[in-house]
Amino acid sequence: MTGRVRRLFQRYALRHLELTAPGPVLRDGAGQAIGRVESIVLTGDHLRVEGHAAADLVILHLGGRERRAVPKARAGGMPAFRVMLPFAPGRPELELRRDEVD
Repeated sequence: MTGRVRRLFQRYALRHLELTAPGPVLRDGAGQAIGRVESIVLTGDHLRVEGHAAADLVILHLGGRERRAVPKARAGGMPAFRVMLPFAPGRPELELRRDEVD
């Protein structure tokens, strides 16, 4: 019985649980602010990172996978990005590239 309740809770949490946190200011090698991660969201079995950056390409790395996004221009501000990957244990890394789009 305990196993059934645990599996039921896991299915419920996978479908309904959402954890959200603000992200850091993004800086280049010289320490200049070049953007900001507005939100980091773990929902279901996916990790979503949203923000804005003065970059040509944003890459989210997690668990041996990566997802790429080209920031889109927005009125009056830095280009915005949104990247999402299936969640996996490990440390997510956000890579910003300038002057190159794969």
